[in-house]
Amino acid sequence: MKIAWFTPFSTKSAIGYYSKTAAEHLSKYCEVDLFLFEKENIIDTSLKKYFFTKDDRLQETLSAYDFIVYNLGNYPPFHLDIYEVSRKVKGIVILHDFVMHHFFLGYYLNYKKNKQEYRQEFLSLYGPEALKYVDDSFSGKIKPIWESEQIIQFPFFEKAIEGAQAVITHSHFHREKVLERYPGKVKTLYFPFDKQSIPAPELDASPPASKLLLLTFGDVNPNKRIHQVLKVIGMNNTIKEKVEYVIIGSLNHRPYVGQLNRLLQKYRLGNIVTLLGYQDDSVLLYYIKKADIFINLRYPAIEGASDSLLKQLTAGKPSLVTDTGFYSELPSDVVVKIEIKQEMKNIEKALRFLIQHHHIRKEIGLKAMNFAEQKFNPDEYCRGFLELLTSLRK
Repeated sequence: MKIAWFTPFSTKSAIGYYSKTAAEHLSKYCEVDLFLFEKENIIDTSLKKYFFTKDDRLQETLSAYDFIVYNLGNYPPFHLDIYEVSRKVKGIVILHDFVMHHFFLGYYLNYKKNKQEYRQEFLSLYGPEALKYVDDSFSGKIKPIWESEQIIQFPFFEKAIEGAQAVITHSHFHREKVLERYPGKVKTLYFPFDKQSIPAPELDASPPASKLLLLTFGDVNPNKRIHQVLKVIGMNNTIKEKVEYVIIGSLNHRPYVGQLNRLLQKYRLGNIVTLLGYQDDSVLLYYIKKADIFINLRYPAIEGASDSLLKQLTAGKPSLVTDTGFYSELPSDVVVKIEIKQEMKNIEKALRFLIQHHHIRKEIGLKAMNFAEQKFNPDEYCRGFLELLTSLRK
């Protein structure tokens, strides 16, 4: 069996690393060729690579494959060319994000230069009453819908899977959302993880350091809820005295970064909180190993699952997560869930408890690691993937 696997493969793409793990493990059972549009800064792999552009006539090339797989996510620079091919040649879509709105906003406005086509697609998906949000966003009457918490009401993923042979999601939450709008086969496969890519957890019984390291990583934007964490630290001296907080990720969202810097000044957190910006894997893995508590809050939850949380679970440390979307599926003894309605109160309570109880941190971390090894097992991933392919052949 031959599979053509379309994916971003940049060293800056989490989906690229997902594809490396998934495709390399699948190659034990069938032939998998990577179809890539990047030619520089790509991830190392032993798999055969085919470099394409959106203008290539690929129909004849792809006719030699039994299945074509398209990895689609919400970041236009990494997925635009893949989406264009998927419109021409039918295949299986691995849908990485629940909210694809930002991809299609960029696709219609920046790539196709056609605001009217974006409006028409929005209208066909969500109706004339919803279209008013778009028009008011463009006119400046309201905060742009694509920058608001209401974005989850208009996810736009429907366009990404239109006509797909089948759809793969990474959570049951996401699968249920897709089934509401898509009549075909939908399979949930949890991320496969590569043990070697995660630093071995330190599960010794040594006493904790005088200050605990909190760590958030991923692009710095409002749905990470970092501003709420800064407020909690700033307003609670007992927490402030016991923690350091490092934030790793792109700082391209300038308004939000400006908001965070103002909070740092207001609460005098300059010696406690560090915005490191984007860092390479070696720096990130150093901090993952060094961290005591991960902060992985999301609201709204626009992803189908979370690669960052997988890294955190397998590192054997406790993670604070928002009780929503994919995160709600996780057992309550594996992560520390934060209710959005009482977000700051819950964050404060959780941090105070974890700071005080060294043994509980270790216990949660061990359960998290065991859960990840069972649920995110690459062999289980391959079994589920091949089951889907077999069902499509019938």
